[in-house]
Amino acid sequence: MPSLTPKSARRSLAGALACGLALALAACGTEPTSMSQETGPDPFLGEAIESTVGTLLDRTLLSCTQLAASTDSAVVGPEGGTLVVGPHKLEFPAGAVSEPTRITMSVVQSGVNAVELAPHGLTFPRDARPTLSLGYANCDRSILLSKRVVYTDGTFRLLELLPSLDLKSDRRVSAPLDHFSRYAVSY
Repeated sequence: MPSLTPKSARRSLAGALACGLALALAACGTEPTSMSQETGPDPFLGEAIESTVGTLLDRTLLSCTQLAASTDSAVVGPEGGTLVVGPHKLEFPAGAVSEPTRITMSVVQSGVNAVELAPHGLTFPRDARPTLSLGYANCDRSILLSKRVVYTDGTFRLLELLPSLDLKSDRRVSAPLDHFSRYAVSY
């Protein structure tokens, strides 16, 4: 039996998981899961299989010039709202929170573009998740790969790869959030 290198083992596992996921999705019926009669295609779902398979090991945080310290805080109610900090924006649709809640978004001082969102652990309903848009105009322009929003811990260890929409012309990447924590731009 041939031995596998760590990288080929990862690829074999990712391939097996992707095949299993594809079979599971096919067995669920013929209804398309990325379409809704009210909203149309979900632009974030296109790369959801990649995040499910788990390519965190192949991802790296994007190197950026440090942004100025900045924080925005506001009470967001059931009607929704928006916070902006530097090149980053957090948009709440109606129904994301059930009662007025103080929300804080802060730029994390580092060589990557990251934000800390509070209160930590705040969760959102699946049909009313806020969208986080992280700007990356101050980041390494030599990286041509698609950018993604990632959930990280306090030491920038990648914990989750979020289904993201890379708006290259705006040098911004967006992703819906299901909870608050620390998020950064990766490639």
